[in-house]
Amino acid sequence: MIDQYQERLVVAIQYFAKNVKFPSKTKIFKLLFFFDEEHYKQTGLTVTNLDYFAWSFGPVPRNIWYDIKDGYEPEYLKGKVKLMPSNEDEDTETKKLEFRAISTPDMTIFTPRQIRILERFVNIYRDVKPSLISQISHEQNQPWELTIRTKGEKQQIDFNLSLKPSDPVTKDEANRLMNDRSEMFQNFPFTSPMNAK
Repeated sequence: MIDQYQERLVVAIQYFAKNVKFPSKTKIFKLLFFFDEEHYKQTGLTVTNLDYFAWSFGPVPRNIWYDIKDGYEPEYLKGKVKLMPSNEDEDTETKKLEFRAISTPDMTIFTPRQIRILERFVNIYRDVKPSLISQISHEQNQPWELTIRTKGEKQQIDFNLSLKPSDPVTKDEANRLMNDRSEMFQNFPFTSPMNAK
C-alpha cells in the first residue's frame, strides 16, 4: 500500500508532462504542489505524501529536486519520464530541465476525485509558462508566502495554511489524518527512493 504514494507521484508527473506545455521542473513542481494542496483541502490527506519547501521559485518537493538537479534520472522515473534540457525552467541553481512522458500514465492508480483535480489543473495551467505559474504560487496569504513570511525561506510548508473555514476538512481532522498516516509509516517502515536523502 505504501508503494502507491511513489506510483501516484510518478503517474502525476507523467500526466502533467504529457498534457501541459513547458513541462519544466519548475512548472511540474508547482502542479504537484497544487494537486496535493487541493486534495488536502478536500480530504485532509495529500496524494503523493511529499514534503514541500518554500524556496525562491515557490513550493519545491526538495527530495525530488535533489534527485534530478544534475539531470540524473532516478530509478523511479526510468521508463516513464525522460529529463530533457529546457529553456523555460526558472531554476537557476541547477540544470534547466523539463519532463517528457515516454509512456502512457496508468490513471487507474487514482480515485475519481484525484483525476478530477489533475484534469482541473491541466485545464487551468496547460499553456502557462513556468515564470507565471511560479508567480501564481507566490500570491499573498497563500502557503508559500505565509511560510516565507513566518518561518523563512527553505522551510517546510504546512498544508494547514491552505485550509479555509469553508473547506470540507477542518485543521483538527486533517492533523488527525496526517498523524495516522505518520504512525502507519512508523509502524511499517518504508523509504521510497525520493525520500531517501
